[in-house]
Amino acid sequence: MSGANLSGAWLSETKLGGARLKDADLGKSHFYRVDLKGADLSGARLNGATGYDAELNGADLSRADLTEAKLDGSKLHGCKLIDAKLCRAGLSRADLGSADLSRADLSAADLDMADLTLAELGGVKLARAKLEYAKLQWTKQTRPAASLRQTQDPPRFRLPALNTPMTSPAWRNSALLADGDDLLHARLGSRARTDKPVPPFPTFMEQLRASGLLERSAIDQSPGQALDLEGAKLKNAKLTGADLQGAKLRDADLENADLYDANLRDADLRKATLWHARLHKANMRGAQLEGALLSNALYSSDTQWPSGFDRRSIAAKMEY
Repeated sequence: MSGANLSGAWLSETKLGGARLKDADLGKSHFYRVDLKGADLSGARLNGATGYDAELNGADLSRADLTEAKLDGSKLHGCKLIDAKLCRAGLSRADLGSADLSRADLSAADLDMADLTLAELGGVKLARAKLEYAKLQWTKQTRPAASLRQTQDPPRFRLPALNTPMTSPAWRNSALLADGDDLLHARLGSRARTDKPVPPFPTFMEQLRASGLLERSAIDQSPGQALDLEGAKLKNAKLTGADLQGAKLRDADLENADLYDANLRDADLRKATLWHARLHKANMRGAQLEGALLSNALYSSDTQWPSGFDRRSIAAKMEY
């Protein structure tokens, strides 16, 4: 059905898993609760489509036009959304965990309460997007291995040898099972997942890929453009460990956001609202904080501030 004209079609509650709909015209179509898991929708036109609670896990939506599409509550885990157009799209409560959103345009999109854990956000545009209560833990921007190794601490753990069975005690003794967690055996796109985000150490990623559990590693990719989050609404967002190096966050609303261990190096935070934000262990070296509102923000002794920045002038609170 590649290139098919299905504009305005009613496909709700239809099972189309694995369907080949490359370059198809699905503009203003209705696919409420449709099953499109693993479907090829690359280059498809889905502008103005309505797909509440749709099943799109693992689908290829690269270069797709989803402008003003309504995908609230949809499952897009592990989707390829490279270069996709998602301007003003409705994605509240959507599952975008481990999705590849490289260079996607999400300007003014509604991502309230969306789950973007471990998503690839290199070069994504999020200007004026709504991200209140969104989960962005361990999101990443692709960077060369050399620059990562200069900024990350070396891993303190060792993975099991190549082809070690998942049931082997070696996995239970690895760092993937820290704090008594169990390793989930489910796979998506041959990427292993745990119930806790995996720390983004490059050497660890190399070893994990070598074990056959990762399809690819972010460290092999070319550097992406800085994230554009200017004016974004990130109130109460969970950004634990997020890679926001060089991000454009001017005028962004980060009130009560959780930025624990986030990488904000060289980020533009001018006039950003950071009231009550949690900045413990955050790296803000080189960040621009002119006009930023940091009243009652919480930080720790290992929070890294821009050179010469006077913390006493911002009414933030230090927690030991």
